[in-house]
Amino acid sequence: MNLTIGHGGSRRDRLVLGDHLRSVDIGAFEAEKGKPQRVLFNIAVTLEDGAFDLDDDVDRVLSHDTIVEAIEEVLTDGRSDLLETVAERIAAVLFRHVRVGDGRETQSRET
Repeated sequence: MNLTIGHGGSRRDRLVLGDHLRSVDIGAFEAEKGKPQRVLFNIAVTLEDGAFDLDDDVDRVLSHDTIVEAIEEVLTDGRSDLLETVAERIAAVLFRHVRVGDGRETQSRET
């Protein structure tokens, strides 16, 4: 499943979190509920121009930790039936960060 999100404007820098594996209670069918599945997250975030003009302030840095924290926030906020819902929620969390211009997210369940 791929998700592309974005705003208008020029872009240049990209931050990528690849192959982030999590055990997630997800699935729309009764047989899936309560049986965590392995989900692989691949997220690429494109940063707005000037994203690295941070005035030497570590609290303003968008990092891999920021992306992992977005995933954790969504996964601990409640169960979802669909990966697409999880993807939309992660995108919404990342867009709260003023430096995010657009992004691409791929998730897959391992069988």
